[in-house]
Amino acid sequence: MPQQNNLTQSHFLVIIPVVLIILGALVLSGTSIKENLRFSEAASQILSLVKRVRSYANDQQAFNFNPGEDILEALNRVGQLQSPKQTNPWRSPIMAVAGTNSTWRIESNYPVHVCRRLTLYIMEINTNETGLISIEAQTTEGGGWNPIFPSAKADVEDIVRFSCGDGTVARLALTFRAR
Repeated sequence: MPQQNNLTQSHFLVIIPVVLIILGALVLSGTSIKENLRFSEAASQILSLVKRVRSYANDQQAFNFNPGEDILEALNRVGQLQSPKQTNPWRSPIMAVAGTNSTWRIESNYPVHVCRRLTLYIMEINTNETGLISIEAQTTEGGGWNPIFPSAKADVEDIVRFSCGDGTVARLALTFRAR
């Protein structure tokens, strides 16, 4: 009988760590899935906004932005957005402002790894479709805007890594043509 009890205890000594490892793996994969969904939502949010602005500007040929105009408020006024208050999946406010009568800029704070990933993702999309003019990033520690696109430098990933910084949060700015 005592041998039977030892066998059961040794089984528990093996089974418990295996179960804990499996649970840990499930938690990590759940976190990864959540982060990928947030990234996807952020990218879709930006591209949807670009599509709305370009579509509205193309449909309304007489429409021009006033420099400094809040684009989200303007889209809300004409029924293109439900609310002018937009936040990204990390709950940071999104700001969209007209630069000139034909360009506009969208800015928001993102975790640094998302800043890097979004930048590389947006750069791979055909710039003729989006009207992308430039991408800049700024660390939240201060300092000026670091240009990422267009760039004459060959190693884009190094530029993105430097521009988004090594902190926890970076500010990403994308400038687009309205038409």
